[in-house]
Amino acid sequence: MERFKESGLSNVRLEPWTIANGWTRGPATGQIVSPTHHTLTLETAGWSAATKGKLRGPVIGIAAEKAEELQQYKGKLKGAIVLVGRPREMVSPGILC
Repeated sequence: MERFKESGLSNVRLEPWTIANGWTRGPATGQIVSPTHHTLTLETAGWSAATKGKLRGPVIGIAAEKAEELQQYKGKLKGAIVLVGRPREMVSPGILC
């Protein structure tokens, strides 16, 4: 609050607030099982809906730098698990201290 006052604001105070629905990052796991086994690193996005159990589908990797490059995939991704971009090492954000 002091920073606000130092910036010249008046009538600075804390007010109570609540969030109607909370969100907790849950586990996210995935693997490609055919033609070879490959474990996927996944992270859930904040406030995203959960799946209704396991998902299965063809895996399609796409590379597109611009929106117009996505046109080549039009009508080809329904029901697919889409991997976007080149594979890379990822680190879980975990709990920030």
